[in-house]
Amino acid sequence: MDCTYTKKFPIDKYNRPGGFYSLSDLPIAKYAELSREGEVVTIDHEKNICTVKDKEKDWEFNIPLEDVIIKDNYEKA
Repeated sequence: MDCTYTKKFPIDKYNRPGGFYSLSDLPIAKYAELSREGEVVTIDHEKNICTVKDKEKDWEFNIPLEDVIIKDNYEKA
């Protein structure tokens, strides 16, 4: 299932994910919440988390369900 998730990332001076999320050797300028496109891998309703795989970078994160918006993937006739 496609989704949009929100997670706090370290950001470099060009507002890109930095630290070990980047291959460049730029210092971390700040931390910020970013919303990114992903795909839901699993949902754990007991713990209220889901595993999300980032579409662009193939990173996997456990994200609280309230920070994930699952997209409606069906086409209307």
